[in-house]
Amino acid sequence: MQSHLISRRSLIRSSLIGLACSAAPSISAAEKDDWTETYDVVIIGSGFAGLAAAYSALENGVKSVLVLEKMNVFGGNSCINGGQISLAGSGLQKSKGIKDSPKLMEEDMLRVGQRLNHPALVKAVVKESPACYDMMVKCGVKFADQVIRLGGHSAPRTIFAENYAGGGICVPMHKWLKDHGVEFRNKSFCSAVLTDKDGVVRGVEVEGQYDFDKKTHKNTYKVQAVKGVVFATGGWGADNEFISASTPQYSTLESTSQKGATSESVRMLLGLGAMPVLLDIYQVGP
Repeated sequence: MQSHLISRRSLIRSSLIGLACSAAPSISAAEKDDWTETYDVVIIGSGFAGLAAAYSALENGVKSVLVLEKMNVFGGNSCINGGQISLAGSGLQKSKGIKDSPKLMEEDMLRVGQRLNHPALVKAVVKESPACYDMMVKCGVKFADQVIRLGGHSAPRTIFAENYAGGGICVPMHKWLKDHGVEFRNKSFCSAVLTDKDGVVRGVEVEGQYDFDKKTHKNTYKVQAVKGVVFATGGWGADNEFISASTPQYSTLESTSQKGATSESVRMLLGLGAMPVLLDIYQVGP
């Protein structure tokens, strides 16, 4: 079984790298002093992960943060989900006397995932979830006064944004981050990763006033990222070409993802030699 998984993932890696090389935006060398502007950190994607990355940057003393979003509106899939989060150790759990632990949540995730999970990622989710709750509360997110037990969980640990929508989390976090100096730009497509002669990422190329439907833009500029570039670009549930290459058995299914959930960034990362884990594992539900 293990050798079968390894060989299958090797095949998937080969096919995806081929897809990345044939269709990905370019990866360019950064010219000296060729930057339009400079930030400490540049974040690609404005959903939950991008917002959390911006918050973490501020908490760690980063002075200038730029968040780029290719679509007209911020938030991606995060804005249109149900606004529900499962975590062990939230203040709501404690206020209701619910007994739970990170270890129990970890065991639940591994069991329900049939041990196909990436163990380090499971541990990270479980360990950081209480801090994520604190972050959201600090940023002004309001939660409904309830904690429920969903399927697969052995304790009530799922909480909801007060309006039962992902926007109930994204909107207040977006406002808090803007108020604390984070710059957000929509219709800004990351078209290339810019590296130096040694292959170290130094920044990104951006297509401004990007129209996702027409695939057009009005200007191109280069942003230097002194401390690094963070990719938080979500999934690719609306990208049938990429799904056909990674999990062809799902290529005929319809997706509930927003139309901008496409694979441009992951293709760029594959072209740089990165290999995200579990690319062949999808959430498929009723």
